[in-house]
Formats: sequence, C-alpha cells, structure tokens
Amino acid sequence: MHGHQNRRGYWRVLQLRQAGYLTVSEVAKALGIGTTTLRRREGTVYPRAARIGGIRVYHEADVELLRRRNNVPPGVAGRR
Repeated sequence: MHGHQNRRGYWRVLQLRQAGYLTVSEVAKALGIGTTTLRRREGTVYPRAARIGGIRVYHEADVELLRRRNNVPPGVAGRR
C-alpha cells in the first residue's frame, strides 16, 4: 500500500468484503463491463448501488442475479 492512499477507506472496503459486499470496480469486472458504464447506467439498466460510508457497493447475491440476467458465466473475472 502506498502512502498516498486513504487507509481508512482501505480498511472499510475490507470490512465490506467480509460482510458480503463488492465494490463497483469488482462488480464491473465480474460482469465484463467498465466501471464508468456501471455507474452511468445505475438506476436504469443496473440497480442502484447501496452507499455505505460513501462507497458504492453491491451485495454478492445481487451480482449473481445480474450475471444470470446478462448470461455472464461465473468463470469470468471477479471470481475468487
């Protein structure tokens, strides 16, 4: 981790991941789209992301529904 990064934000994201949430960048990667596309189409094509501590997040279950809806196989990036 570089000194210019926000440590509080980094730890917050780790906590959210442990709680079953994914960030916008992780969701976009899992769906095979860009983060800008996901953000711009939020609320129209894609559901609104929850905002927890100012971070846009989606629950893992919601991402699975989006994958099935968009016919994206689970093996596409984003799976760990």
